[in-house]
Amino acid sequence: MAFSLLPKAESPYREFTHKPINRYNAHGPPFDVPVTLTDRDGSLIHEREGQDLLYTIITHNDVEFLEKYFAIDPRAIPNLFKLPDGDEAICDFGDWFRSAAASGSLGTLQTLFNYTTKGLDTTKPIRLVRAGFQLLNVATQFGHIEIVQWLLDTQPLYASIHDRDFRGFTALAAAANLFAFQTCFSPAWDEICFDNNETIMNLLLDHGASASDVVHPTNDKDQKAPTVLTLAAQWASTDLLERLIDGGADIHYKVEAGSWELDFRDQRNFPVTIDVNALFLASYRANPGGVKTLVDRRGDGVDIADMVCSPDCVGSLPLHWAARNQLPDGHRLIPTSILHEIAGNIARTIEQLLDFAPTAVNVQDNDGNTALHYATRHFGKNGKIYTPVFELLCSRGADPSLRNYKDETPLHTLFQSHGDDASIDPVAVSLLLAYGAKVTDVDDAGNTPLHIATRNSHFIDAILLLLEHNADPAQKKSEIR
Repeated sequence: MAFSLLPKAESPYREFTHKPINRYNAHGPPFDVPVTLTDRDGSLIHEREGQDLLYTIITHNDVEFLEKYFAIDPRAIPNLFKLPDGDEAICDFGDWFRSAAASGSLGTLQTLFNYTTKGLDTTKPIRLVRAGFQLLNVATQFGHIEIVQWLLDTQPLYASIHDRDFRGFTALAAAANLFAFQTCFSPAWDEICFDNNETIMNLLLDHGASASDVVHPTNDKDQKAPTVLTLAAQWASTDLLERLIDGGADIHYKVEAGSWELDFRDQRNFPVTIDVNALFLASYRANPGGVKTLVDRRGDGVDIADMVCSPDCVGSLPLHWAARNQLPDGHRLIPTSILHEIAGNIARTIEQLLDFAPTAVNVQDNDGNTALHYATRHFGKNGKIYTPVFELLCSRGADPSLRNYKDETPLHTLFQSHGDDASIDPVAVSLLLAYGAKVTDVDDAGNTPLHIATRNSHFIDAILLLLEHNADPAQKKSEIR
């Protein structure tokens, strides 16, 4: 039966149709093995310096083309398991394995092992730790169930649930670590599938992974490193969190969170690291089910107020953390539907915390900020998406007239720049004014909300609303109360 090939434009190798060039091996003498393959549409594709074609073949799980590539250039990837310690090629060539695991390319991963382990004793464990990673950890963090299952089925040949990478993470901790610093080796927001990682974590637990596991950094023995629970609490379901707690995970364990992770640059005297428990992290990442599970499972003799109203070292409650949810980098590119989902999770998290402790709504931290101060600063420049968060806080008793240490009300912080320049919903402005903010309020620098708003042309609709409410454009900044 005849079959149709993919159109030429749909080939993942379309960019490689230019003429071949000489390639040079950075780890040895120059060599000239022009790799030219015939694409499935009949066009010729050529390797280029940097082996980008090889990378594309591997990450598209194209076993057929990978075998053809190796047939032309057998030296493309050496047997890195036989390379001596300290050889820089170990890391460079190991990245092909990492790329296969991170992209979910089981077929090409198996082909790489078959090609590079010829003659090795396969009764002994084969690891890529010298290349700076554990293969199982990469597959678990990126949520590739098929590869994880294969590695578990072949234990202990290529992996073990007890192995740790150079950061001290086991596979279970890596699977829970979905909000790591965004490095080139971490999944981006659009690559994360919570369901996949949850399935993988349950699979690892079924194979005997420890629910109470703590990361053991090799370079800082005194660091209060994450636990599987503090990582999973930021996104996982109630069922998984219950399983971890039932398996011995400590709800009250405190982990060091770095200020560079949290983006809390708007808080005075914030330390380089801060010790917080899983509840703070679940609040920060807007996991309302996680918040409820942690509080419900707080243990005998622990009052709800002890969980929800115990501040961190700068006076912030979990509620303050929930009002500063870290939006993904480049969130302007995120589909509106996903942003609405994030906003809904934030609102439900705040609502859950206020259900547990209603009076927390106007608690001020060491800087005098309430949750409403932080919410307006962090979420205000997103059009209408986060207005329901402000409505929720105000309806639960938030006071927009409260001032922080700079004499700013939430109406001031609404207009303050926070690395964004999108519009402000006039409804949010009306809401704050209706609940007690005033257009005449002046901060300690002499600014009214109008002074701050006029710094950004994107706020024109909100500025017009301030003027409708008798904001005085002639009022000078020097007129400090």
